[in-house]
Amino acid sequence: MPIRIRLLLAYLLATILLAAGGEVVFERQLQTGLIASMDAALESRAEEVTQIVSENGAALNFQDEPERISPSRATFTQVFTPGGALAVASESIGSRPLLTPAELETARRAPGHITRDLNGEPLRLLTQPVARSSGVWVVLVGGSLEPATAALARVRQDLAVGATGLALLGAAGVWLLAGTALRPVERMRRTASDMHVRDPAARLDVPRTRDEIAALALTFNDLLARLQSSLWRQRRFVAEAGHELRSPLAVLQAELELAARPGRSRTELTLAVAGAAEETRRLTRLADNLLLLAQNDEDAPLTRLQRLPLAPVVHAAANRARRPGIEFRVDVGAGLTADLDPDRLRQALDNLLDNALRVAPAGSEIVARAFTENDTVIIEVADSGPGFPEHFLPAAFERFRRADTARTRDSSGAGLGLAIVKAVAEAHGGHAEAANRPAGGAAVRVILPLATSSGSTSPAAQTG
Repeated sequence: MPIRIRLLLAYLLATILLAAGGEVVFERQLQTGLIASMDAALESRAEEVTQIVSENGAALNFQDEPERISPSRATFTQVFTPGGALAVASESIGSRPLLTPAELETARRAPGHITRDLNGEPLRLLTQPVARSSGVWVVLVGGSLEPATAALARVRQDLAVGATGLALLGAAGVWLLAGTALRPVERMRRTASDMHVRDPAARLDVPRTRDEIAALALTFNDLLARLQSSLWRQRRFVAEAGHELRSPLAVLQAELELAARPGRSRTELTLAVAGAAEETRRLTRLADNLLLLAQNDEDAPLTRLQRLPLAPVVHAAANRARRPGIEFRVDVGAGLTADLDPDRLRQALDNLLDNALRVAPAGSEIVARAFTENDTVIIEVADSGPGFPEHFLPAAFERFRRADTARTRDSSGAGLGLAIVKAVAEAHGGHAEAANRPAGGAAVRVILPLATSSGSTSPAAQTG
């Protein structure tokens, strides 16, 4: 059901309930006021009749005092003797007693009010006892409630007409106001149905109302921007991955085709198989890296954290990376420990050391060190190469980004090394930084917390 109709129905229901409740309360208050006003008039009239009965005593001749006993037709009077006989009665009410013997007995003890019907006409009665030497007389005065009933009926009718008019007028206002308020939503819906997510300029029109609908439009535009950015990164990732996979697959295919040619010598076959194996290993590393990055994008757990010393992990990575002509220096305190996943940290260090080896001049030094600073552990790999180009530093940890311009297999990797370093650092609850050293060369840091807030372990992932 449309919101506009739901708002209208809710308004009508609330109006009906409020009008009905208000009408009941108002009628009761009005009825109480009319009866109270009539009771006051009856009490005043009862005092007059009581005074007449008290002043005249036993010698009172009611037949000689008709005008004093019942001077108007608006009210009527009956006077009962101590024996219960009807001594006088207004002509307008007739000579039939309006009190039963039980009611008469009650009236002799205390004043009281009685409401009853007489021939279909509602009456309001007031009884007043009068003590005399001959006994207790009872004065009864009363009046018709018909005028009050008629007034209540007119008020009820007027209230019904007024409530109906108010409900209709309010319903029209709610319908127009809801339509005005929801018109921007309908425009956003039509715009959203017509836009294409691949359109980088696709945005919803933001109303100038500065209300919740405008905030909703801004939120959707922010969501669109993030979706388009994610889609762009995914498309770029797929394109770059396809480009990187194409080269080793082409080389692997060429090596296998050459190996399959007739007349190949054993040496040539050995070289072809060795080349194919190298490309296969490269494909495996690339697939593992892509899998790790995909897991990181999906917020899948990548690490199993343990409280371990850092020195063995860094020394082992440096020993694996050693090459002739390059000096390696490791500076890690023996007592330095942190919550880490040794396999993932080894993967990050291997990438950092491999990047340093690619640019380190012969005879230069590569330094791998770890130290604490402000409740963090900093693992740094520095080289003496040419450093990063300044324009490359802001995008150093993006995927498939290389510091060099030559995209060859020999001079550069797939451009995933620093992206893997960043993913590993974030999986440990830290981050990575890249900078150029003032004395020359580049330095990449992995900054990790000394201890994780979630404990020492997390679900395992593939180590790749």
